Amino acid sequence: MRHWDRYGVLQMLLRQAHRDLWSKVRPLWLPNAVFGHGPDHAVRAYRHAMQIGGEMSADLLVVGAACLMMDSGLDVKAGRTGHVKRSIDICRTVCRGLPLLAPACEQIVAAIDSHEGDGSVEARSLEAIVVRDSDTLDRLGFPGIRMTLLYGQWIGRSAFHPKDPLCLNRDPDLDGYTLDYLRYLDTLAGRVVTPLARNIVSVKQEESLRFWRALEPGLGRYSPAGHRQLLLLLASLRSKARQGRDV
Repeated sequence: MRHWDRYGVLQMLLRQAHRDLWSKVRPLWLPNAVFGHGPDHAVRAYRHAMQIGGEMSADLLVVGAACLMMDSGLDVKAGRTGHVKRSIDICRTVCRGLPLLAPACEQIVAAIDSHEGDGSVEARSLEAIVVRDSDTLDRLGFPGIRMTLLYGQWIGRSAFHPKDPLCLNRDPDLDGYTLDYLRYLDTLAGRVVTPLARNIVSVKQEESLRFWRALEPGLGRYSPAGHRQLLLLLASLRSKARQGRDV
C-alpha cells in the first residue's frame, strides 16, 4: 500500500475511533451543561488537542480520546468532587468495549489523571501535556469565564466579595467568590508549555482583559449574590467579538 494510502486509512480509523467513543460518552456530558461543562467544553478542548498534538507529533488517538473523557465524570450531584477518578473509571469501562482504543487505555488514563493545568508538567507524557494545555486553554478567555460563572451560579457561590470585588488586595478565595476564581484562572495562562498553546493564550488573555475592563465601571450596579448580570455582560462581549470577526 502506498504511503499516502496508509496515511488515509489511519486517519479514517482515528476519526472512527473518536466518533465511536463520543457516541458513548456524550450523554454523560449533556446534564453538566447546567454548570458550564457540557459537550461544548469537550469539543473545544478536543479541537485544541488535535491541533496542538498534530504540531507536536503526539499520539492523536490518545489526546483526542482523553479530551472526550476527561470531565465525563463530572456529576450534577457532586460537581467537581471526585470527578477525575470517576472519569478514569469511565475511561476504563468504555475502552474495554472499543477495540481501537483498548490498547491505548492506560495512556489515555494517564492524560485524564493529569489534565488540569493547576499542577506541574514534570514526569508527564507528551500526550498528557497536550491534553493539559488543551483543557487549560478552554478554561481561559470567554469560554472559561462562562464556565466559571455558570459553575459559581450552580453551586450557590457569591459572585464577588462585597468590599474588594475585583480581588485586588486579597489572595483569591476560590471557594468563596466567582470573580476570585476568575482571577486565579488568569494565572494559568503562564502554565501552558506547548508552542501553539502559548500562541493561542494571547487571544485568551485579550478576551479576559476585555471582560475585566467592561466589568469594573458598572460593578456598583451588580449584586454580589448573583451571576446573571455577569453572564449577560459576557454574552454582550462575545456578541461584539463575533460581529468584529464578521466584518
